[in-house]
Amino acid sequence: MKRLPLWILMMVLACSTTVLAQLYYWVDEKGVKHCSSDPPPNRPGIQNVKQFQLHSADDASESEEPESGDGRTAVQTPAKRKAPPVTIYTTSWCGYCTKAKAWMAANKVPYKEIDIEASTENHRQYEGAGGKGGVPLIICENRSLKGWSEERMQWLLGW
Repeated sequence: MKRLPLWILMMVLACSTTVLAQLYYWVDEKGVKHCSSDPPPNRPGIQNVKQFQLHSADDASESEEPESGDGRTAVQTPAKRKAPPVTIYTTSWCGYCTKAKAWMAANKVPYKEIDIEASTENHRQYEGAGGKGGVPLIICENRSLKGWSEERMQWLLGW
């Protein structure tokens, strides 16, 4: 029996990936976008379901994880810490909204996205949450963040 050269074995081990988590993105029947580690509910009207597998930091370049586009890496948080639920009010054209959503996806923070221009009801929710003329507006428990800042987002989550 021939033995494989050690470098081939090392290549195989280096190329293997370990899936750490899965994220699901979907749009519900009201047009609200969701991001969660739990799959969407099985009911009519759920559309555009996308599933991403998040890999270890060593394998990040091979993952299907959404990229933030700003070259920053995911925040290292204790494994037992779970992010509280987050609601983000956005518009389709907002670059800071895109950065905030990418950061939350990279850090496994489940969020509910509400596009304030998609309906009058969504805009009323935004105003009721304290929104006045700017997005993103990010709500987590009893705190809010107007605009985008990675440091303030960590504060908002209690990290």
